[in-house]
Amino acid sequence: MSTSWCIVFTPSTLFVHRFWLKRSDWQDEPDNWKGEDPSGENCALYTKQGDWLDHSCKKLHTFVCETVATSRVCPDGWAHNSGKCYLFSSTRKTWNQSRDHCITLGGHLAIVTSQEEQYFLSQSAIEYLYWMGLSDLETEGQWIWVDSTPLNETGVVFWKKGSDGQDEPDNWEGEDPSGENCAVFTKFKGWQDNSCKRDGTGPLIPHSSSIKFKYMARLTYEASVPHYVTLKHTGDAWEDRILVVQC
Repeated sequence: MSTSWCIVFTPSTLFVHRFWLKRSDWQDEPDNWKGEDPSGENCALYTKQGDWLDHSCKKLHTFVCETVATSRVCPDGWAHNSGKCYLFSSTRKTWNQSRDHCITLGGHLAIVTSQEEQYFLSQSAIEYLYWMGLSDLETEGQWIWVDSTPLNETGVVFWKKGSDGQDEPDNWEGEDPSGENCAVFTKFKGWQDNSCKRDGTGPLIPHSSSIKFKYMARLTYEASVPHYVTLKHTGDAWEDRILVVQC
C-alpha cells in the first residue's frame, strides 16, 4: 500500500540554489543586450529558478502582481506572504501591459525587497519567467522599481551571474534592437534583463532538469522508514540530499 511522505528541507537544502549564478556562454546579468531591442534591456524578469534578468520591456511575459493584504485572506487566485498578496498571472503580456493590468487590480508588478520574498516567489512560481516591477526604461543602467524606488536603495539584488564573468543585466540586442530594459525573474536562476516586448517563449527558456525539483516533493514513496533522496542537476553541477519522512 502507498504511504504519503513529506520533504524536510534542511538549511543546506533550503538555499542549495544560489541567487547569483553564472552563465557559461553569455554575459552575466544585467547586460543590457540590444540584439532584439535597440533601446536595450531596461525591465527586469524573475525566473522560475529565482534569478533576475534584464529584458526588453516590449516582450510578452507572464507577470506577478502584488498588493497589500488587508487580512490574512487574499482574493481567490492570490497567494499570501508576509502581509502581501501575490497573483501569478497565466496570461502573457508585455511589461507595460503587465504593469497596467496589475494597477487595474489594485496592486502593482512585484517588488522584491528581501531574500525571504525572493525565495517565496521562486518557490511559488509555476512558469519559468515572470515580469517583475523593475526596469531601466528611463535611464540605461539605472534600475527603478514601479514605486519609483531605485534598485540600489532596496538593499537586495538577485541578478543572474554568468560563469564567464559577464553578469546580468547585459542589455543584449540580438532579438530586440532597443535592448533589454525590463526585468524578469526565473524560477531558479535569478533575475535577467529582457526585451520588454518578449512573450516568454523561445530560446531564453532553457530545458532545465531543475524545474523537476518542485514535483519531487509531491511524489508518493512506497517505503516504511525515513530516507534520503539525492537531487542532481548537471547543468549547474550541484548535488544535494533531502530527507523524506512519513507525514
